[in-house]
Amino acid sequence: MEKIICHIADGHYLIKEGLKAMLSQYSTVVLTKEASNIESLECNLNQEEPDVLMLDYKTIGFSNLSKLKSLIDIYPGLGVLIISDFRDSSEVQLILNTGVNGILLKECDEEEIMEAIEAIANKERFFCGTILEMLQENEEDGFSCSPVNLSEREIEIIGLITDGLSSKAIADTLFLSIHTVNTHRKNILKKLNVKSSSELVNYAFKIGIRGLV
Repeated sequence: MEKIICHIADGHYLIKEGLKAMLSQYSTVVLTKEASNIESLECNLNQEEPDVLMLDYKTIGFSNLSKLKSLIDIYPGLGVLIISDFRDSSEVQLILNTGVNGILLKECDEEEIMEAIEAIANKERFFCGTILEMLQENEEDGFSCSPVNLSEREIEIIGLITDGLSSKAIADTLFLSIHTVNTHRKNILKKLNVKSSSELVNYAFKIGIRGLV
């Protein structure tokens, strides 16, 4: 399997060290560069374009929307994952308009961060459940996620949903947190444009996804 090249851009030392420690556990991910401000980020990108850039937009030195959009325009193959704190849907929409590929909150767990990195490296988009809810509030303003293929994990979760398992039961079965399972459920509903578990089950049977137990 080809390794995912990652960069970190964050003004907080402890956050950077925590992400570095987490990523070091995965042989599929290689962290090659880190930046503490926009100048060092630009220098890093000039030297190497990673598959995924993990960026905390709200730390000092990175909160320039025009600069962020400019970097994304210069490096169109760059996958940008924002990991920050958002509580306002209009702010999320402004960030999304720059062309970023994914947004997570800082309370998202390790499983969710890794799912996001893998999705973005595969040219997909990924948003945690809370961010998805914010985006859905703005759908009337023109936002829409481009259709993407279901990941193996999402297909697995759909199968367990068709078996009638609750989010807690799915979390126990797959050794995930309930938060991660709920994020997957919301991503699945968004991707398939269905609004409830019953609609999802009907869809699953139509496309041939059956229960796993």
